[in-house]
Amino acid sequence: VAMGILTNETAIRLSRTLEHATLVDSDAVVAVTPAIADYLINVKHVPRRKLDMWPNSIGASGYGPSIARADMSEWFPGGDFAVMYTGTLSQTHAPHTVVEAAQVLRNETAIRFVFVGHGPDLQRIEQMVRTAGLSNVTFIPPQPKARIPGMLQRADVCLNTGMLYPMVEGDFPAKTVE
Repeated sequence: VAMGILTNETAIRLSRTLEHATLVDSDAVVAVTPAIADYLINVKHVPRRKLDMWPNSIGASGYGPSIARADMSEWFPGGDFAVMYTGTLSQTHAPHTVVEAAQVLRNETAIRFVFVGHGPDLQRIEQMVRTAGLSNVTFIPPQPKARIPGMLQRADVCLNTGMLYPMVEGDFPAKTVE
């Protein structure tokens, strides 16, 4: 609802009723960030005693300057300046802003925008690229987590895009650390 995806008033009422019943009837509610925990307590009125924090985390041992750069010539020329987004393609992560940047830089032939991953917005983002006739955008399917560090080493710029919603305000995505 906060993201503007659900607009039908009946569906919104039903969604809010279901959400409230779920939060009230549950024995425990899990939040993955402090911002989400605060939102649940202050906006959704979840009692602190029911709330548990399970923060997202990553293992830092797989990252760092000693990681070899991945050979990505299968997807784009090795000399291209790579602007890379890895992860879920969803409205929350604002991948459309990457496509907008690719449109602005469409004539800079040495710059390649690379999406690694999938998600509910993949088809919409692919359609945006086709409609704009962009040849400077590459889509790479999801990769094993062990391969991501080398892909990030290959990138010249790593993107961490997102939309601000009250529930995620102050969030620090794991991809920032990766």
